[in-house]
Amino acid sequence: MLSRIVKLPILKRLIPSIAIRFLKFIGKNRQFFLINDIYMYLDFLDPIDREIILHKEFEKLEIDLLIKEIKKKKITYFLDVGANCGYYSLKIAKDVPSISIFSFEPNPEACLKFSKSLEKNLELSKKIKLKNFGLSNESKKLKMQSMIKFGYAQTGGTSVVANDKNNDNHKFYANFKTGDEYFEIRNKNLAIKIDVEGHEINVLNGLKKT
Repeated sequence: MLSRIVKLPILKRLIPSIAIRFLKFIGKNRQFFLINDIYMYLDFLDPIDREIILHKEFEKLEIDLLIKEIKKKKITYFLDVGANCGYYSLKIAKDVPSISIFSFEPNPEACLKFSKSLEKNLELSKKIKLKNFGLSNESKKLKMQSMIKFGYAQTGGTSVVANDKNNDNHKFYANFKTGDEYFEIRNKNLAIKIDVEGHEINVLNGLKKT
């Protein structure tokens, strides 16, 4: 019902704004939410999490096309690079019976939420290997940043710091590896989703052998 109500133009911004303040006030902004038969541990203060909570879906056109191609091409491995809260990984694990998923998320906050969702969905978790590091063209620590809003460092939009300007973003260091260092996948059909805020070419350069 709520997912239908928030689509009304007059309420599209009003309801989320009120809900943010109310849930933060009562300390219930972070909890498990039922998203189409999958229990996901999400935070209403995070814009991506909030969209999933309110609309029960995320990037529907993109993920529907991806699942269609995975089934059509009989993909056996899915790499979720920049997995965030795990929506893509969990959705694909649920909709595609025979697939192995490797999920990479260097942001510890996002990785924590994703790991809690895996603990709640044991059957899906058997298909998913979650790693708390990112993929790049080198194996090293990189400085990252997240925007702060409503007193919360948002996991959506977390990026590798290109120009370390003095701003109010949350800064932290995270581990990165090359995909070729981690994988020994050869002669298999792969599907790769990369959402790493400008670091995509680095990810691909680290996957040349794979």
